[in-house]
Amino acid sequence: MTHGGREALSGSRAGSVDFKTLFSPQPKSSPASIDATLKLTASANLPVLVALAPRNNINLSDGKLFLTANYSQVQGATNMDLELSLTNLAAKVSTLDLANYALNLKTKAAIEGSSVKVSQMTINLLPSNQPGGTIEASGLYNLAKESGSVRYAVKGLNQNGLSPFVSEALKPRQLKTIEFNSTGDATFTQSGSLGLKSDFSVTNLALV
Repeated sequence: MTHGGREALSGSRAGSVDFKTLFSPQPKSSPASIDATLKLTASANLPVLVALAPRNNINLSDGKLFLTANYSQVQGATNMDLELSLTNLAAKVSTLDLANYALNLKTKAAIEGSSVKVSQMTINLLPSNQPGGTIEASGLYNLAKESGSVRYAVKGLNQNGLSPFVSEALKPRQLKTIEFNSTGDATFTQSGSLGLKSDFSVTNLALV
């Protein structure tokens, strides 16, 4: 996809489908299914992509998005791996000003029956190619019961990752150093009840 002579979005896909398990005899405990695999890759030039539907309060001057996704369905069980990288983001969104911001996201998920399991979700913040902190999460959700649980951890979230998001609130001062760490567990049910257990620590906090 192009816009104004510049590439906005590109991608490729490859996959296979196996119908053998659909037509071959299967034990009652393993119902017939279609086995399939799919790999998708895509990249986006964010300033060009956003220009397709411009917004008054969003100004992107640079930024690339890269996506790789793998999908498989074998004997009724579905597995998905996804990796997303955002690089060289230069953007102004209202009072938020990002320059050379980057992040990497990886996730692994599986669906079997009514159970959805996210075994891994990791977000690494890499502003100006400097470590800014890591966010990790995993969880389990039951589609039939509409209930689940989530476990998360924030590791080494520092001034590199936080500064662009808190600079406006801290003016006229600036965040010099900080390290934020947190872990927690949450459970939720169909009735709307929520259970949350969390702890956190803030160290090396300095403003100038």
